[in-house]
Amino acid sequence: MTSIHDEQEGSAHRDRQVDTRELEVDADEGVLIEPRAQAPDSREWSAGIQARCALLGQRTDELEVVLAAARLGYCRVDAATRALTANSQFKAEFGWPPDASIDWNGLLERVAPTDRRSFRETFQAALAGGIDVDLLVQARWPDGTSQWLALRGRTVNDGGKDGALILTSQNVSAEKLSAAHEDCERTATLERERRLRVGAEAANRGKDQFLSVFSHELRSPLNAILGWNRILA
Repeated sequence: MTSIHDEQEGSAHRDRQVDTRELEVDADEGVLIEPRAQAPDSREWSAGIQARCALLGQRTDELEVVLAAARLGYCRVDAATRALTANSQFKAEFGWPPDASIDWNGLLERVAPTDRRSFRETFQAALAGGIDVDLLVQARWPDGTSQWLALRGRTVNDGGKDGALILTSQNVSAEKLSAAHEDCERTATLERERRLRVGAEAANRGKDQFLSVFSHELRSPLNAILGWNRILA
């Protein structure tokens, strides 16, 4: 007859037993170890990587379409090496062909001497302190052509030690020319108004002088007439 105590001991013994089908034997140590998790199927892993690469390529193509539609130049400046990676629009705005290899010193040379110092200081501050770039510079092409470019950028940390500066450029020469034309028209209008005002003031002064002389000339004979009138009266 089995007692409750025997059943409890048998239950505890069964709980301490280990299912040997879930264990493996270590040949060197001679002990049972738990089996390692099975490695994922290499085909599934490869398919996942390919899907991510395809998605990344699609996003890259979409970004290039956006930049082209907005006519924006794009350039990545490595903070440590100053190495440049740019799209064809950025190169074209500084007078380079699409397949040209550009570097930092070459980019500085394409900036007009009057803007070169502010260009260098702004980029050094951006790379050192993470300050956003918002700058208007004049680009000088080798043939003497000048283009006005609006540069905007921000530093990013893309896994490198020092990060990089992402820069965009937009040609604003037409806007700059229009603004200069408006300034010239405004200056010419102000000059015309000044001349008209000077002429009106001169005319007023001439009128005042004429009235002063005329009243004096009239006063002299009238005084004689009034005097004779008193005498005859």
